[in-house]
Amino acid sequence: MFPLLFVLFFVPLFHSGLCHDEDCAPSFADTCFTGVASDLKYMLNLNKMVAVNISSAAVHDLCLAIDDSLNCTTDVIDEDCDEADGRDRFDSWIKALRGAYNYVCEGPGHNRLKTLLRAIPCWSLEDFIFCCEEQLGLTHIQNLLYTEISRFECT
Repeated sequence: MFPLLFVLFFVPLFHSGLCHDEDCAPSFADTCFTGVASDLKYMLNLNKMVAVNISSAAVHDLCLAIDDSLNCTTDVIDEDCDEADGRDRFDSWIKALRGAYNYVCEGPGHNRLKTLLRAIPCWSLEDFIFCCEEQLGLTHIQNLLYTEISRFECT
């Protein structure tokens, strides 16, 4: 589940969304992840697909940015979106993403997140992003309103 967080952080770098509903404006939630994307750009060499800076301070800052992003996204969706807009599906995704966040960011030294970042050469980020976009249909935060969470995994 945690690699999905990476997709949600990187997707705003590759796509832009437009608001189609005047009451529920989920596309605005994509902007919540700009800080995470910035931290990841600083920490990763995407051309070589390796971590270049996983210092304790950098990993701590990334965890703070992820927490802020999840809170911001929840605030955007909770403000105007209701059950008919898919808020229940979104809430399921947020619970899962919050669980992934808690697993990698809680605890001393953020060691689980450091391990995951060091392991990036062992998994294909590009393939994972393609899987999430094409098979799951996740290209923007607003897709979490319309996509049922399932046991389908992109590995």
